[in-house]
Amino acid sequence: MPALQRRAAALVQDCGTLVVDLDGCGSAGLAAADLLARLALTARRHGGRVRLRSVPEELGALLGALGLADVLGVSPPGPGTPRGR
Repeated sequence: MPALQRRAAALVQDCGTLVVDLDGCGSAGLAAADLLARLALTARRHGGRVRLRSVPEELGALLGALGLADVLGVSPPGPGTPRGR
C-alpha cells in the first residue's frame, strides 16, 4: 500500500471521515479522479469515508460524469464562495 493510502487509512481509523480540501488544486484530470477514488476505497475498507471540499468546477464536473461525486462526498461551495478559478 503506498504511503498516501497508509496515511489515509490511519486518519480514517482515528476520525472516521477524511476531509480533502482541494482549494488550489492545479490538476483536475483523470489522474486526480483516480487518486481520489483510491482514497475513498481505502477509507471504506477501514470503515470510514472521504468528503471533498473546495472542489474545482472542472474536477467536480469530471467526478460527476464518472459517477464518483456521490461516492466521494463532493461538498457544494458555501454561499458566496467562488467555484473554480
